[in-house]
Amino acid sequence: VFVCVISRDVAESPRLTLDALGAGAKMVTDNDDAVKEALDLLRLTSVKGKGVRGESSGTKRGEVRCPVCQLPGLSPPLLYGHYSLCHVTEPGPDGTCPLCPQVCRAGHGFTPFARHLEDCHAPDGLDENQDGHISAEELRNSMKKMVNTKAAKKNLEEMFRASAVTIGPEKYAAYAWLVVRRPSDGKYLMVLESAHTSGCHGKPRYWLPAGKCDPGETLVEAAVRSCAEDTHVTVKPMGVLRLMLEPSAKKSLRVILYAEPVDDDPSIVVPKSVPDFHSVGAIWVDPGDLEDLNENEYRNPDPPKFFPGVEEGTIKAHPLDTDAWNNLEGIVKELTASPDPQKRDSQIPAAWDACER
Repeated sequence: VFVCVISRDVAESPRLTLDALGAGAKMVTDNDDAVKEALDLLRLTSVKGKGVRGESSGTKRGEVRCPVCQLPGLSPPLLYGHYSLCHVTEPGPDGTCPLCPQVCRAGHGFTPFARHLEDCHAPDGLDENQDGHISAEELRNSMKKMVNTKAAKKNLEEMFRASAVTIGPEKYAAYAWLVVRRPSDGKYLMVLESAHTSGCHGKPRYWLPAGKCDPGETLVEAAVRSCAEDTHVTVKPMGVLRLMLEPSAKKSLRVILYAEPVDDDPSIVVPKSVPDFHSVGAIWVDPGDLEDLNENEYRNPDPPKFFPGVEEGTIKAHPLDTDAWNNLEGIVKELTASPDPQKRDSQIPAAWDACER
């Protein structure tokens, strides 16, 4: 059963949204287009009938069963679409992936099924418009490429075995978080993280828009891309609130940027509400709205720290247009594209120290 709560009062309240999901809802929205989008994807992936689970594309009926709700007859692309819409608000299953030999489970040192499905079994060409979101039309196009379910499953198993071997230096990791404020009404943007996200412990929890740098990406570029994927809001980073260097051999960087939406009109920029692997949705909040949430309802309690601090002026943003910041961004871009432990060890601490000064 897919339960969607359609209510402006609920969708605009972080407290009521969590309560609705805790009571069994899979989605909370007040947007008609989002409802239509979700129903189109639900009809394609999760409802029996003509044209569902691959029949309309000329492929054979799928042989995969959802490991959570036991829905049968799914092809690999349909399992991906079905799970992303219907199950990212709940704990994942423990056991062997139905598409490959990977054993999945929650807990330290293990890989949750949802993360494994997202990382290892995303259908080729699924995100055609590169908006970080799954649509029914994109999934249909991906289904047409799955001509033979058994052959596809064999290929997936070969991919799994190949991915088990890691060659070369470890990839350099850098992360960007965002505090996004809308000037028109002083509200701040929060992401409702999917239950499988690290630190969420099997339940959706609120946090800041955030992401890891892709290969060849700067911290600012990663922040803008991740925010669009998590919230469907395009932002312009305007300053640095915090810059942190991990005190370990990895020397990972974490930055918290201040940003504002490119379009400030609340009637035009509608936050995300259709669940997927990136997030369950997003919400604009007043700092006072956070008083209704408990500390354990955040992935990490950064929003109640940074939102009031930025609003009251006790946490200030430092400019991005400095030589020190541009130098750091150039190093991050180079290291994420081509890992070099020696360059990382010699350049990252010095560049971080220059920014701190």
